Amino acid sequence: MFLALDHHGLQHVDLQQLVDAAAGSRLGGLSAPRAELEALARRRGGRRLAQLLADVGLVLTAVELDVDLGGAAAAFDQEVRRLDELLRVLRGMAAFGAGDGAAVIRLPAGPLPSRDRLRAVAAATAPLGVRLLLESEGSLGPAEAAALAREVAPQGVGVVADSARWCGEDLRPLADLPLGCRLRDRAADGTPQLPGEGALDLVGWLGALHGLEYRGALLIGAPAGVAEPMAAARLCQAAGERILIRARRQGWA
Repeated sequence: MFLALDHHGLQHVDLQQLVDAAAGSRLGGLSAPRAELEALARRRGGRRLAQLLADVGLVLTAVELDVDLGGAAAAFDQEVRRLDELLRVLRGMAAFGAGDGAAVIRLPAGPLPSRDRLRAVAAATAPLGVRLLLESEGSLGPAEAAALAREVAPQGVGVVADSARWCGEDLRPLADLPLGCRLRDRAADGTPQLPGEGALDLVGWLGALHGLEYRGALLIGAPAGVAEPMAAARLCQAAGERILIRARRQGWA
């Protein structure tokens, strides 16, 4: 497992600043907003963007697709067609060792979107070998999320496991699915905290991921009130490394 900078909380920072912050803080990767990735890829080209990350030892771990799953049919179809450019960039970066080809689509907290729409997004990602990960913002547990991923597509669709939502739950239903991970903590009253500063057993959580043979990125988001990218990244790296050290003592990371 390795630490990566989650771009959430740094929404008004451009991708070059995110790259500089992650590299300067000895993180192993980062997630990126779709609009920033597409804009930088157009300016530099997919290969040059991959080289930019490779030169500083980073990998792109996840990009959110930002598809409106509940909109009008014509608008949804147009959004899916527009994914082609982004997916080709992701696939090209993976081929150059600068990404793992993961695209994330968030499921709203309310009623789940149409299975047909999720299948349409999965069908758009599959030909280019880009993994699609579903991330629940609602009450889905690991077993329900795993069942939904398998219903959408028997292979190639997985889930994002978020410690703030699923710490302490049985993760075994996620076995054999593609996975991503957010490493988040919270106080007993639910207030977000840096990893290790809240009430969650994150070392035990990493043990559960280890049992699934997860070896990917642990995305850590910037704490509230820290808007400067380098400062945020350094806080994330220090907090994540403290958790990893404890997990390594257990043989879990």
